Amino acid sequence: VAPSPGQLVLDVMEVDPALVFVGAHVGGPSRRPTPGGRPPQRSTPQDVPSRVWFKMEEAIWWTGQSPGPKDTVLDIGCAPGGGPLALLNRGARVVGVDPGDMHPVVLAHPAFTHLALPFEQLSPEDLPQDIRWLVFDVNLSPTLTLGALKRLCLRLPRLEQAFLTLKLNTVEHVDRLDWMMEQLHAAGFARLTPTQLFHNRQELFVHAQR
Repeated sequence: VAPSPGQLVLDVMEVDPALVFVGAHVGGPSRRPTPGGRPPQRSTPQDVPSRVWFKMEEAIWWTGQSPGPKDTVLDIGCAPGGGPLALLNRGARVVGVDPGDMHPVVLAHPAFTHLALPFEQLSPEDLPQDIRWLVFDVNLSPTLTLGALKRLCLRLPRLEQAFLTLKLNTVEHVDRLDWMMEQLHAAGFARLTPTQLFHNRQELFVHAQR
């Protein structure tokens, strides 16, 4: 049973048999109601292209938001296809942008379109007009990508929500988190909810909403 918002939750972490950390936090919407923040275990389908499938499934679980059968998703940094597969399985139409190779299962899906180019070369004129969701997960520094991402988002008038993964390539990037959030606000997102997912590594996940 998940704790109710406002309830005090005891945190106990066994480092080794001789060392235990004890703390507490207040339950709320941004807190995961599971030990270690780990999402509930579920069966993994065969032919999962990459670990990004786990990140996408966790993002959907944590936010309670997901593209549905009527939604068109722009997935930037989609190769080899773990994220798109999770969305396609929910009935969404996915336009994937990545110069890398895609998994054959994803490429063969009738609701998937692959644009094999760097996202900086992407023109909104090449995209469907009904894009409501954006997924962004590229292996580049946010200082190199956020400017181009902002310009793109401002030209997607129907965009409503985004799942964004910002790579913290160096320790210095942690000192620029406020700047990163400012750039996303400037891209038209009114509400930003950042966190580190259980399946994240040296990166930050942001649920962005207009």
